[in-house]
Amino acid sequence: MKQILVLNFGGLGDEILFLPTLESIKTLYPNSKLTLILEPRSSGIAELTNLIDSILTFDIKKKPLLVRDLLDLLGLLRANSYDMVISSGSSPLVALLLFLSGIPIRVGFNCNIVSNLLLTHKAKLNQNQYAGLMYYSLAQSLGAKPQLSLRPEIHLTNIDNQILQDNHLTNKPFILIHPGTSKLSLKKGIIKTYNNWPGLINNLINEFQQYQIVLTGGPEDSDIILALQTQIKTSSNFKIIYNPQLRLKSFISLLNLSSLFICLDSAPMHIACGLNKKLIALFGPTDPLKLLPANASFKAKPLTIKAEELTQEIKNFL
Repeated sequence: MKQILVLNFGGLGDEILFLPTLESIKTLYPNSKLTLILEPRSSGIAELTNLIDSILTFDIKKKPLLVRDLLDLLGLLRANSYDMVISSGSSPLVALLLFLSGIPIRVGFNCNIVSNLLLTHKAKLNQNQYAGLMYYSLAQSLGAKPQLSLRPEIHLTNIDNQILQDNHLTNKPFILIHPGTSKLSLKKGIIKTYNNWPGLINNLINEFQQYQIVLTGGPEDSDIILALQTQIKTSSNFKIIYNPQLRLKSFISLLNLSSLFICLDSAPMHIACGLNKKLIALFGPTDPLKLLPANASFKAKPLTIKAEELTQEIKNFL
C-alpha cells in the first residue's frame, strides 16, 4: 500500500479524535504515504502530529454547496493514484464519491444501501460511544486490533518558550483558563457559555496563591476576554495572555507546561487530552462520554456548576 487518502471533515477537535485511527493505519501500512482531506479551519492538525504526509482542504460547509463544488472534491480524490481511501462520512453521497474516484479500496461506515453496495470495507457506525472508538472501527475493518481507551496523542517537537519568558511564567506553576468556544457552535445554537467565569477566577486568585492564574484565548475570543478583564480583580498572581494572532504552537506551549487546564467543550480540550494534561472541561448539551476518553486526568463538569463548587473540585484535583 503506497498512497492512502483519508477524508475527515469537522473541526480541529474531530481531527484530534481521529489521530488514533491514523496511527493504526500507519501501523498496518508502515511504508505508505497518508494524505488527509479536511476543512480549512482544521488545518492546524499538521502542527500536532507527524502521522500525516500531506494535507488537502475542502470547504464542505460552503453555503450553498453546488454540484461544481462536489466535482472539485471528486477531482481531489482522482488527482493522485491512491491505493486506498478512508472516509468518516456517513451519507450515501460520500460512498458514491468514493466509488466514482476509482480508488480500488474504499473504506467507510456501512449505514445505508449505497455504502453497502459501493464500499469494499465497511464498519458499523455506532455514534453512542466515545468518538475515538467510533472512528477506530474504520481501522478495525482493515484488521486493526481492538483498543479500549484510544486517547489521542500529541507529540511536541518544537516548544515555543518565548511566550513563557515574555510573561514571566518560567518559575511558578500556573492554572490555565480558556473560556472561549467556536463561533460555529453559536451559529448552530449549541450553548456552551459558562456564566460563572468571574466568580471562579476571583476565587482561584484568592485561594491558590501558590499558582499563577492565567487567562488566554484564541482569535475568536476577544469579546469574552475583554468582558472578563473588567470583572476580575487586579492581582500579582493573575495574568491575561491574549493576542488574536497567538500562534497555535504558542498556545500549546502554554498548555503543555500548565498544572491544570480549565475550558469548555472545545478544540483546546481535545489538545489537552492529546497532551495528557490535567483537565476540567465544562459541558453543556454535549455528552462528555462521547468526547473525553476514560482517563483519571480528565474531568467533565456541567455548565451549571457554581463557582464555589468548581473551586472545591479544583482543590481536590490538584
